[in-house]
Amino acid sequence: MAWSETELKKHLKQDQPARLYVLYGEEPYLTAYYAELIVQKAMGKDGEDNPLREFNYRKFDGQETAWDTIEEAAEALPLMAERKCVLVKDYDVAAAGGNWDRVMALAEDPPEDTVLIFQMDSIQPDSRKNTKWRQFLALAEKNGICTAFKRKTEGESVKLLCSGASRRGCVLSTDTARLLVEQCGNDLNLLLNELDKLCAMALGMAQEKTDALPEITRDLVEQAATKNLEASVFDLSKAILQNH
Repeated sequence: MAWSETELKKHLKQDQPARLYVLYGEEPYLTAYYAELIVQKAMGKDGEDNPLREFNYRKFDGQETAWDTIEEAAEALPLMAERKCVLVKDYDVAAAGGNWDRVMALAEDPPEDTVLIFQMDSIQPDSRKNTKWRQFLALAEKNGICTAFKRKTEGESVKLLCSGASRRGCVLSTDTARLLVEQCGNDLNLLLNELDKLCAMALGMAQEKTDALPEITRDLVEQAATKNLEASVFDLSKAILQNH
């Protein structure tokens, strides 16, 4: 069974890294975020934590890299270290072709001194309709950790935006955060990019330093935040009705 985000977060705080991770789902922001946390868990944050990090960490684009290269990196011995880490982004298991048996063999018995991460962003496993994905995920769940990230609810996104604004030195009320979600949609990548932009604008508009943090207002969201198609159509329909 796939792990929840909560279970994965707890594991990364407490346990040793597993040998195999598969991260997928509706939120590419979260697959990328947790992939980086796993890399840090295995390798340290930077060269100061692990001077040999650059030699024992390999990252591949699964849509452009031959399976031979990925397999060789996963099975190679770490260089003067306890473990190495291999991150593979968007490898399409269903299109593995003649490499299928080798892909399954690696999922069946991941090397003990390797942390192997499959991060799915643009490619999404379909275990219901595709037999190969179903078999691969079953093995990965048995021999490692799979996490399927669900789309955040509106309430979860609002909470994340408010705390994110605070970390960026700004104030964002719950009502204004909800307006931002309504206007931009519920994709975390887009929302956090918009939050970065709005915080920069709010900080830039602050005329003098005071004890109060700059606020992202409703007016700022309405004027500066990107509108998704649904919000734009609503505004157009509203304008047409007002002119009649």
